[in-house]
Amino acid sequence: MLGRRSTYKVQTVAAIVLNNLATNPWNAIAIAIVGAIPRLVQLLRPGFSMIVQEAAAGALRNLALDAGNAVSIAAAGAVPRLVQLIGPGVPPLAQRTATGALIHLTANGAIVDAIVTAGAIPPLVQLLGAGNPGPVQEHAARLLERLTAQSALNAMTIAGAGAVPALMQLMAHGSDPTTAAHALAAMGMSHAGVAAMIGSAYVHSSADMRAAVDAVQAAIARAR
Repeated sequence: MLGRRSTYKVQTVAAIVLNNLATNPWNAIAIAIVGAIPRLVQLLRPGFSMIVQEAAAGALRNLALDAGNAVSIAAAGAVPRLVQLIGPGVPPLAQRTATGALIHLTANGAIVDAIVTAGAIPPLVQLLGAGNPGPVQEHAARLLERLTAQSALNAMTIAGAGAVPALMQLMAHGSDPTTAAHALAAMGMSHAGVAAMIGSAYVHSSADMRAAVDAVQAAIARAR
């Protein structure tokens, strides 16, 4: 049902069904055992419709919650194809779904390296921009936080790509300022140079921006 000889409708329905089934941990293991992962990864190729690619990415996102499945998904070549789905010109729903799949894969440190090597950082920073839907920005910020937590070098690369001012804008004006704040905090704790960049950006921002950032930080402190 997931092969190239299947019709577009059959491929889409099959991927959606597997997406829904994979929310159950036992189903996720069973789906992997019957060999569905390589076929789902094949559906991420540009030759398939974006609806099929998004459905396949959703199934892989749920399957990746299992550590063994995550390794199999990466081994099947999913990482560079998922990174392609977060790039420019891709519908926001597909970008969000692919980012969610990558977030689940970051539980494995080796896969984090593969995500960075595949070029995920620049498009993720672009997804933080004001022109993107709130859920897409939130997922991008969360994935950047995961990448930062694994490596100080990643933190510097993310900061160098322009993430610091973008995350500060999300803290001040985004739909989920807490996620942006956690990403910034992870970057600052990971590398002293990035912490200095964050401090400088804060000092040189507008009074309204500083007030918004302070309010988010105070809210997080109260919640602890």
